[in-house]
Amino acid sequence: MKKLRLAVDFLLALAWLALLFSHPHSAQLAYVGPGAGFAFLGSFLTLIAGFFLSLLSFVAWPVRMATPAPRLDLARVSTLTFEEPDLVRFPALAIARRALATGGAAPTILNAANEVAVREFVDRRLGFSGIAALVEATLAAMDRRGETAEPQSVDEALAIDHNSRRLAADLLPEIAAMAS
Repeated sequence: MKKLRLAVDFLLALAWLALLFSHPHSAQLAYVGPGAGFAFLGSFLTLIAGFFLSLLSFVAWPVRMATPAPRLDLARVSTLTFEEPDLVRFPALAIARRALATGGAAPTILNAANEVAVREFVDRRLGFSGIAALVEATLAAMDRRGETAEPQSVDEALAIDHNSRRLAADLLPEIAAMAS
């Protein structure tokens, strides 16, 4: 269970960093934790391979796994530049940042609505642009209902998750029609 928790924490850290920075040199993700640091530099395929190798390293922890990946040599990279992400081009980033800044139940609502939206997208009942629109509409509707206070128990958190999923499903036809 501890390894699973580490893997989940690692994925959450990656999500945080993906929200914070866009890197024009395909160096998108990095994580530095207690005694660990990872960076992914290179092509998209290298990023994917690096992500899975890092995840496997966390799952195998505390055992060190031998991997075919070369060590990062920042001297060879030479220059790294970072830019703020384009929030118009990537509207989900803006929505996620607002949810994190709002706090309370907003991140839980965002997660629940996103899972509904992605499932509907995969099942071809919602266009790609509808994912962010459904998440944003669900967050706004839950806020209007006054259901964004921080949960005080696991039961409250589960209720918020359940209500958010149900509301996202209810909003789906309208959002899907607008996003198509």
